[in-house]
Amino acid sequence: MKKIRTTELTSFCKMVGANLRKMRTAKRLSQAEVGRAIGIRFQQIQKYEVGSNCLSSWRLKQLANFFKVSTENILDPQYIAKFCNNKEDKTIKIIHEQWAIKNGYRDNDTLNIKNTLGFENGAKR
Repeated sequence: MKKIRTTELTSFCKMVGANLRKMRTAKRLSQAEVGRAIGIRFQQIQKYEVGSNCLSSWRLKQLANFFKVSTENILDPQYIAKFCNNKEDKTIKIIHEQWAIKNGYRDNDTLNIKNTLGFENGAKR
């Protein structure tokens, strides 16, 4: 049976992948190093990071243990916003903010981004 991916699932996987990439690059690790540590190939890490594949609960736990963070950190839509400090991070932050906007997260940073991107009450103007 073919799986159908919704836009919400796709954007969620991209947001989680962006968090993983931030965690990996912050530790100056390659995708191959992370993959070897949890027993998968670097291509799978690459797919997680770009959001083309989503994490299983087991992989989520493995990656959280490897990076020494909670699973909540990996799933946190505000994770990048908390650590945004360069151009690459700002691009990733936009992915997070778009996900947060679409899914109704409300905080001052998200509201500021909403105004900048032209969203009003969760919908594009």
